[in-house]
Amino acid sequence: MTRTSTTMIALIATATLLQGCMISRSISESVTAVSGSVSDSLKSSSDTITGGDARAEQEYRDDVRVATRTLVDTGASDDQFLRELGRIAELHGISHWEAEPGSLVALGAGACEAGLSEPGLDSLLARLGQAGEIERSLAHEGCRSAL
Repeated sequence: MTRTSTTMIALIATATLLQGCMISRSISESVTAVSGSVSDSLKSSSDTITGGDARAEQEYRDDVRVATRTLVDTGASDDQFLRELGRIAELHGISHWEAEPGSLVALGAGACEAGLSEPGLDSLLARLGQAGEIERSLAHEGCRSAL
């Protein structure tokens, strides 16, 4: 073999080896990316299964229930009720507490824990602009669960 042939074979071998390393690195990076994506998906699914959303919903309901009980106990005005319920919803990332069924269930529970009768609860709902059949049903459901 000539010196040129040996050099050419060495260059081809080096190029093949480098190309193999780049392919290996590319595959490794792809596997890492897919693995990370699968891991993120599994974590998200795990949070849902273990109740990440359910836990946040329960914390929100507890806050509304306790605030309602306190507001009824202290004889708060309707404006104070609305401001406090809006503040709690905002703290929990809820922009419209009135549209959140859990708000009304918790409101009913807190009102009845404070000793408000069901007719008194209906009156409170009407003053807060929540006198519809669905709203009353949800609040009464909360009231019954608190008794």
